[in-house]
Amino acid sequence: MMASLILILALIVGVAGVGLLYVDTKRRKAGAEEALPAPSSAPVAESEAEFAVKPEAVPESEPALEVEPEPHPELIEQPKSQDEVPPEPSTEPESEPERSRPHPHLPSLPGAVRREKKKWAEHKGFEFFKEDSYLAEEWTRGAAASGATPRDIVVGHAFGHEIVLTDLGGVGVMAARTGAASDTVVDFRRVEIAEDSGNSGNEPSADLLPVRELAGFEVFSTEVAVAQRMIDQRVPVALEMLPAEVTAVWMESEWVLAQTTKAARSPQWEQMLAPLALLGDVARVLPPRSTAGHILHVDDMDPTRLISPPPAPEPTGPR
Repeated sequence: MMASLILILALIVGVAGVGLLYVDTKRRKAGAEEALPAPSSAPVAESEAEFAVKPEAVPESEPALEVEPEPHPELIEQPKSQDEVPPEPSTEPESEPERSRPHPHLPSLPGAVRREKKKWAEHKGFEFFKEDSYLAEEWTRGAAASGATPRDIVVGHAFGHEIVLTDLGGVGVMAARTGAASDTVVDFRRVEIAEDSGNSGNEPSADLLPVRELAGFEVFSTEVAVAQRMIDQRVPVALEMLPAEVTAVWMESEWVLAQTTKAARSPQWEQMLAPLALLGDVARVLPPRSTAGHILHVDDMDPTRLISPPPAPEPTGPR
């Protein structure tokens, strides 16, 4: 009896297991069908593939036209009112402010040139003096013709010459000592001198005769033939080296002097040293100053050794 009962229970359990296995299989099939795409999507994809334009169908010689999208009405910039419209750009170049461009003839700050001279003298190792009455007796031509006392003087040596930078009645003058005094005066005047240059003594004196025009300068001299012989290849080179601020150059006594506009400053002073020294070398060929009127004061000289008396003359007659 017990064996029959166990057999029946085993059959019931087996039937129940088969039923559960069948139900699980049905559920798995239903889930797989839901995961597949809808039946209508496949025909649509096939139709789109049929009407798609293949790349090789487009000719290579004719590029495809690019259609620019129309701008949105709200993004179109509306015209501004007359007050908001920016001014049209000017074709004329903008000029520098007047204060940034120093005018060559406007007066500078009081003492500015003096301070720059002191600074330049210190940089060059030169000496600075407020005035020197001795120099007033050395020069009588050009800017010195007014008789103004030299002021704010810089003295030094450059290129083998004594150099003097000074102010004569508001006119800047640089002078180089030649080392050989001469009575012949040679004057060089720049051909194009502005009428408002601010310099005095631009016109040559009456005793100066025209010689020639050279390197943008008109040459005058008290001795035309002497000046013509003096001019060699060094003279035009020196004149061309001078800065544009130099308006005149003249050789007087044992000096070569150059006067400038009021715009000349330390860069121009530096440029003037070499050509002025070169003209000083050229000036040494001028005839030396005459010494016929000079009086030799022997009494003021140092004593020398005594001169022995001349020997007595010997008799020449017969004995």
